[in-house]
Amino acid sequence: MKAAPSPRQKATTRAAVRAALMLLATSVFVAFGLATSTARAEDPVTAEQRAQSLTRSVMSPFCPGRTLDTCPSPRATEWRAQIRQWVSEGLSNDEIRRRLQQQAPDPKEDLTGGPSTGVGMWFPVAAGLGFLGLLAYVLKRLSAARASTGSASSTKSVAVENKAPPVDDAALEARLDEEIRQSD
Repeated sequence: MKAAPSPRQKATTRAAVRAALMLLATSVFVAFGLATSTARAEDPVTAEQRAQSLTRSVMSPFCPGRTLDTCPSPRATEWRAQIRQWVSEGLSNDEIRRRLQQQAPDPKEDLTGGPSTGVGMWFPVAAGLGFLGLLAYVLKRLSAARASTGSASSTKSVAVENKAPPVDDAALEARLDEEIRQSD
């Protein structure tokens, strides 16, 4: 016969179920985000969108720390027009970047850096590692809860059995006989 779970066991089980549901919701969210970004990458891109994407990813040599898209310099405006022209001519993104690098005031300056470099690549890795860590934590807690409930219930039953003092049948019979005589 299995004993009913204690309130602590119920609370531990509820917490584990909540954590598992949160883990499932997080994984669905991450999977949906990755699927959406993949679908966007497959969408056909217009020439204007491609030119705008380039101006947002190329650092401006005229405004330190800013992309061509956000630089108010007249030279940056000229470069944005040049990028739109090259895109309409059908040049590849790599060729456009190479030409911009050659036109830079300092050709050794790196125009490929930017605020978005690296974040897009490392976020899915960090999310995946966080997911795995959370999964390991939940599984460890579940196994610890199961181990403690199994040993606690067996220890509890032994303690209950050992709690009562040993009974001497002869002494009990004598006491019962004495009480019956007194009640008569």
